[in-house]
Amino acid sequence: MNAPRGVRLAYTVMSPEADERQEFAYDGPFAEAIRRLADIGYDGVELQVASPAKLDAERLADDLSGAGLAVAALATGPLAARGASMCEAGPAAREAVLAQLRTLVDRAAVLGTRVSLGRILDNAPDRAVVREERMARTASMLRELVDYADDRGVRMLVEPQNESSTDLVNTIDDARTLIAATGRTTIGVIGDTYHLALTEGSAVEAFRSAGPLLEHVQFGDTGRGSPGTGDMPFPDVVAVLDLMDYRGWITLEHAQDHGDRTAELSYQFVSSLSLVGQGDR
Repeated sequence: MNAPRGVRLAYTVMSPEADERQEFAYDGPFAEAIRRLADIGYDGVELQVASPAKLDAERLADDLSGAGLAVAALATGPLAARGASMCEAGPAAREAVLAQLRTLVDRAAVLGTRVSLGRILDNAPDRAVVREERMARTASMLRELVDYADDRGVRMLVEPQNESSTDLVNTIDDARTLIAATGRTTIGVIGDTYHLALTEGSAVEAFRSAGPLLEHVQFGDTGRGSPGTGDMPFPDVVAVLDLMDYRGWITLEHAQDHGDRTAELSYQFVSSLSLVGQGDR
């Protein structure tokens, strides 16, 4: 995969211990997913983890190695869907969320990957609490988590999302504010084309403004369809990533709108962008 040069392509998959499905992840059993994605040509998977304590990271590492796949990131979407929020004020609830995230960091250390934080940053906002206070609460937990992760060689990633998910971190500037509030520098940003097109008006300009903070990219078209089904200017997105000398992962995270052919068609579409922007350098 080389769109732009040096980039690796991943697909969103539910982790093996998950019972539930998500509409933006591969629709099928885990064993089928990794076999099929490897056959298509993907370099790795981004795993939506439902229960960190039940995730057998050693076995997972063996299974993925056998398929020739790496892990782009461990994602916290299912935890947020179950109500977990890093903005908890109560000590007991706060510690329960932090314990799950520490366990997820432990699993990421075994797998040699990162942990992504999106909706979970403030999953159930208390509108009676001013935004600055909620930002401070989330920054406090993120600071503790980053210190724990740094000791284990795990990178933390923050993902701005649109307001239907959270109203705390919606833009690249919001992510900068949160990171600055932690006082830590070992935190990267995820740029999701679908979310940033809604919150910033342009995923291309959002990527450009993120600069070196951009450590992970996710592709979804307008309406969160698969790439090529909407109006997202993916040639321009790839061109700006190329100009930025981006060398990270691109994860496909979108609706499974072509049924069991979705992963294959998405791979073909993104691979077709490999020449975009390369002749101008």
